[in-house]
Amino acid sequence: MTSRRKSRRTLSNSDRLQLRQKWKPLFEARIYDTHQKELRRDVIIRDVRRLDKYPNHSETKGISPSFRVGFVGINHRGILVMLGVRELAKHKDGEHWMFAEVTTGELSEKKKVLLLGTIPYDYIDNVDWDGDEYHGFTHIYCFFDNKKEPYEHLGLYVQTGPLSPSPYDLPIYTEVSTFADVCKFSKRSWWTFIFGL
Repeated sequence: MTSRRKSRRTLSNSDRLQLRQKWKPLFEARIYDTHQKELRRDVIIRDVRRLDKYPNHSETKGISPSFRVGFVGINHRGILVMLGVRELAKHKDGEHWMFAEVTTGELSEKKKVLLLGTIPYDYIDNVDWDGDEYHGFTHIYCFFDNKKEPYEHLGLYVQTGPLSPSPYDLPIYTEVSTFADVCKFSKRSWWTFIFGL
């Protein structure tokens, strides 16, 4: 029996750097091309360890072995994918944010946000840029190495750019709050946010 600890990959800094140098220019070229040509940004995220669960998987617990998200950006560590859109409201403490749908009474400040997940380049094993007979979108094969998920970070963002109207400038996203913090102050879970329950 393989323990959970043994199933997690161990990468040296050199390994991680090589993977970043491999994937960053490829995804950078892809996001610029997609943005300039105004193409769809859908991608399929696939769990490498559950490769043969696609396309017909009956798992109900935890994150699915394959799912569709929007590829919206890159940074020095990985790719940014959009998981959902919601509205936030200021918590009664005036400092933190919570989901607007769980508040009562008048809301003094509301903000529409995007839930973005960062998938590190070193979590990416392979990419099929053309898709397959089930989904003609890019398939990104990942190791779900962070609590059985492919994300290094989940945050709630607003779009604050580009800085100029040039088609060569990518959107700029500024984080409003971490996803964990908003869930904490809303007393809501990940699945509640995603499915709007």
